[in-house]
Amino acid sequence: MTSDSDSDEEMTLADLQRKTSMTRAAASASEASAVNDDEDDEESKETDSKSNGKAHDDDEDDDGEGGDDDDDEEDSDDNLTLSAFMKTRAKRSKDKISYKEVSSEDEDDEVIPNPKKPKPSPGPPSTEETAKHTLVGNILKRWQYCLPYWPDLSNVEKPPKTFIETGTKGVYVGIAPDNLGEIRDLRPRDGKAPIFSVLIKFPAKELKEDLVNGIAKQQKALEDNKDRYPSDWFQTVSKLLKAEAKTARALVPSKIDAEYKTWARKHVRK
Repeated sequence: MTSDSDSDEEMTLADLQRKTSMTRAAASASEASAVNDDEDDEESKETDSKSNGKAHDDDEDDDGEGGDDDDDEEDSDDNLTLSAFMKTRAKRSKDKISYKEVSSEDEDDEVIPNPKKPKPSPGPPSTEETAKHTLVGNILKRWQYCLPYWPDLSNVEKPPKTFIETGTKGVYVGIAPDNLGEIRDLRPRDGKAPIFSVLIKFPAKELKEDLVNGIAKQQKALEDNKDRYPSDWFQTVSKLLKAEAKTARALVPSKIDAEYKTWARKHVRK
């Protein structure tokens, strides 16, 4: 078996194709002979003759197909041995892959040039917080304890005609056809409204006092309602409030105002 395989590799492709066709024809003839054992010798000879003719026609067809190929390299393959043909075919396949990879890279380089990095656009104004920003924020998150009740509705205006109160004192809604659904807020605008843009204008000294007093009131309210909360939650919140109170008392208003004044020159529009 090894010797036959080695000899096949040394044959040209054309001879190998003829050998294969002859082998197939002989097998067909043997099969026909086994089925028709009772036929006379003349019929057997005629069958063999037809089989040999078919094999001869197959060889001619194979040669014709090879002759119709316009590629010179494919024609020359018929004169190669099987082992040489396999080596040549593997080399061509590798060359084609390399060519495609190189051409694809070249095409990408030509079609898609290196884009220029866009210039960074100027960002929004700096929103870096100062100590005064933090101070106001600490007041706003507990403003009910830090600030006087707002708004002061002791002298709130009466509702205009065709307006009724909404449930919030000083806020009215229209009920007439010409003002149906219109809202009018007549609450006073003076005083320390719990609004960032209002509180940031007050001096840090006054804001510090509001914060310290507010935390003290919050601690008292927590202590008065101690039984309403779980013990572990109560202890945690108490420690947080003590830490905040200590930090608030250590604030230096003069430094806070100076820092904010410098920041405002750059970022606050007049």
